[in-house]
Amino acid sequence: MKKFLIVIGILVVIIVLLGLFAPKDYTVARSINMKASKEVVYEQISLLKNFNSWSPWAELDSAMVTTYEGTDGTVGAKSHWEGNKDVGKGTMELKSLTPNEKVETTVHFIEPWESISESFYSIAENGDSLTVTWSFSGHNAFPSNIFGLFMNMDDMLGTDFNKGLNKLKIKCESTISEDKTYNSYKIIEFDYQGGEFIAVKKQLKMEEMSAFFQQSAGQVMGYMQKNNIGINGTVTGLYYSWDEEKQESESAFAVPFLSTKELKLDKGLEVIKLNPSKAIKIEYYGAYEKSANAHYAMDEYMKEKGIDHVPPVVEEYITDPTTEADTTKWLTNIIYLIQ
Repeated sequence: MKKFLIVIGILVVIIVLLGLFAPKDYTVARSINMKASKEVVYEQISLLKNFNSWSPWAELDSAMVTTYEGTDGTVGAKSHWEGNKDVGKGTMELKSLTPNEKVETTVHFIEPWESISESFYSIAENGDSLTVTWSFSGHNAFPSNIFGLFMNMDDMLGTDFNKGLNKLKIKCESTISEDKTYNSYKIIEFDYQGGEFIAVKKQLKMEEMSAFFQQSAGQVMGYMQKNNIGINGTVTGLYYSWDEEKQESESAFAVPFLSTKELKLDKGLEVIKLNPSKAIKIEYYGAYEKSANAHYAMDEYMKEKGIDHVPPVVEEYITDPTTEADTTKWLTNIIYLIQ
């Protein structure tokens, strides 16, 4: 019994000594560079509702429940989270806000163990980029601080911080990309629904294009009216090739239609079907013959994104030029189908 008590006494002394020498305070910090505006980054770090979209821990529990109280983006606003054993339970409160520069939060961990940490985010200009820093500091009282001797908080939290900052970078830089223009045009990615068209298709010289479209319009529209076929959209140009050097193009004047009956097409007409596809679009305003810069913008965008175009180029002529004389008000949807 005496030996047992001696052993216990020695263990107690060891634990006390470990507690005396083990660090009680810790700080972990990681930084990343990103090409984004301060406003975009600040919106992500200052609004609690945005945290889970780039948090390294949110993906550990897809069923995690997060609730909010107070006015988000202001001091005193608080989020509550509760999830599985990997994410635990706790709160995060906005403590201090310096617009477009710094955010400080207090993180109260309740489960699996209770502790309080201060979390800091800072935004600093770094040449043509921003340096965003995320840091954590906290205090582990005795005897919890003893565990700090056996686990490296910097390695453990640092890995998560790097993961979260990388997700934040992707989110912020993609937001900037969405606002970027090409040749002054905004390009929209969307799902093209496809459709069936009654069309006249021909290989022709570019100088013949205006006359070709006028003649084809009469041919197609006359056929549809004669056969009581409904129009299912807007007059469309389809461009399968465009050779600047030879000044030639394989083009089609096309009108989308809706009909359940079998068609007996007039000579020179054909049905063209376009399948649903991923696509990019420019909403171009102006005269048809001045749209070249919009197409160059598409080329620039596809090159930057590594996107391949699938013919034909689709032009939807939204504005009727016979009822609107001002060409600056003519709207054409220029659509490129992509893989």
